[in-house]
Amino acid sequence: METKTPRSRAPLRSLPLAGALTLLLTACGPVEPTEQEAGRTKRTGLLLTLRLDEYSDVTAIHFSLERRSCVDEVIVPYTLDFKRELEEIRLPGGIPDFEDEPFDRDSSHAFADLFVTLPEGCYDITTFPLAADGGPSMDCSPAATWNTEVVNGQTTELLLINQCWAREERGAIDVIAGLNHPPELIAVNFDPSRFVHQCIDQVVCATAWDADEDPLEFSWTQVSGPAALFESPKEVSTTRNDDGSVTQCVRMVAETPGGYGMKLVVYDLLPDSAHGEQMRIQDYLAHSGNLYPSNDSLSFPFYAARDGREGGCTEAATSCKTLLEREPGLPSGLYTLDPDGAEGALEPYLAWCDMSTHGGGWTLVMVSSDDDQDTWTWSSRALMTTHALSVGDVHERNRDFKSPALHQVAFTDLLFVHAPSSQWAAYASVGNGSTDLGHFMAGLAAPACDPSLGGNGYPLSAGTISTQGWLCDTDLYFHLGDLDGTADTNYCKGNSGFQDSTYGPAWNISFNHACPFDEPAYASTGPALNYPTFETPSIGFGEALGLNTGEPGMAQNYLQMYVR
Repeated sequence: METKTPRSRAPLRSLPLAGALTLLLTACGPVEPTEQEAGRTKRTGLLLTLRLDEYSDVTAIHFSLERRSCVDEVIVPYTLDFKRELEEIRLPGGIPDFEDEPFDRDSSHAFADLFVTLPEGCYDITTFPLAADGGPSMDCSPAATWNTEVVNGQTTELLLINQCWAREERGAIDVIAGLNHPPELIAVNFDPSRFVHQCIDQVVCATAWDADEDPLEFSWTQVSGPAALFESPKEVSTTRNDDGSVTQCVRMVAETPGGYGMKLVVYDLLPDSAHGEQMRIQDYLAHSGNLYPSNDSLSFPFYAARDGREGGCTEAATSCKTLLEREPGLPSGLYTLDPDGAEGALEPYLAWCDMSTHGGGWTLVMVSSDDDQDTWTWSSRALMTTHALSVGDVHERNRDFKSPALHQVAFTDLLFVHAPSSQWAAYASVGNGSTDLGHFMAGLAAPACDPSLGGNGYPLSAGTISTQGWLCDTDLYFHLGDLDGTADTNYCKGNSGFQDSTYGPAWNISFNHACPFDEPAYASTGPALNYPTFETPSIGFGEALGLNTGEPGMAQNYLQMYVR
């Protein structure tokens, strides 16, 4: 039979799936077609002795391949089933092709391999982990991918992660089903004890182990107590032990006597090559619909005893700026602020302080995030000014958030920090130090419709942004109306339902008309007159400068607003 050459070399590509993440690699080369009966295949492979994954009940993988119709193709569907024992080696096993693709190069995952030649066409593929008795595994879940195409003369290679808890031409498909196990918390120790005096360092060390030798992340959170910790958990050390386990120690300080509830969660990680960092394996799986957790957690209390001191550990700070002035060199982090002092009526609250950017002393007041939540809308614009309701969680600063500081910290300067780009813009002397940002914005006219205001807003005093893309200038503005390329202030103030006027901080852009102030909602923190109940995902100057490179709706694109 004549050997045929594949028509083209297929590129590296990835297909969406539910219950698994798939790595597709295509390799081209001559393949000799073989004869077959309808609905049958010629199988190739090795007969292996029984091997057991020592961390689960899995001994083999059942591969199910269901022939499905490609676009505009009429076929008779059929299903092919194969059983393959676990391989003797473990992935990545020192094989460069599999290191960090996706398993960490130093990890060790059991797997089974199916290599089989198939008629050209489209297939749905499911892998079912099997126990020693041939029945379904009780420890590991199935994984699946759909509409995988077999191309004449090519081999399509897929890597599916099972999370534990008609023409004569032939192609081939290679399905690898890897296993992942969640980490395990081994021990939690206290130094010197679970019982300490108020304002004294409490050091807690936790040790965890991962069967696959994946990197680990420790997440420490206060979940209860008489007040927020004076000092939230801060990492002291992280050590990999000789037995492969990892120990992390954190230090925290309680200011108020009483019992404090803490929660520790340990996650296993894999490389996130798209962002040059690491991500949780359970988040990696969740992107494709596999919601099986891959973590271990422990809730525990510790107790602060009264030592007789009055007024707390230090005199309460009213802002991050006053805190930094009192103690120069403080790192960025969570701190307790009390804007009206111990005798005032306002309750202290936990605030995030940026102590490094442009001199430090910045208090986070608001976050506008592309997190699939409609918080900063035209209908709810009073949240930025007169409505004092807090929004979100200061521990999740990549999501929509509003701190009490927006209404309680008097300010002069503003800082905006964008993610994931890390571009920032600072504006000096916006306020006069006598009022907070919420009351400041409430006192400004809306909408601002003066064409001569273009280029005459609050000038950029420091930062990394520049005039490019849609951006007409780098000045900061508030409550911009939509001129739509005209100089007609009456049109701008007409509140037409087709206008994209905005509310709150905004930048001057030319979207589809000339500068100034064309569609300002597309360079704002969210509100758009034209969409009263929807939040525009512009993320301030992010969309105008092409900086919103994170995945939409996943809280990867966001703008943090600080006062000082």
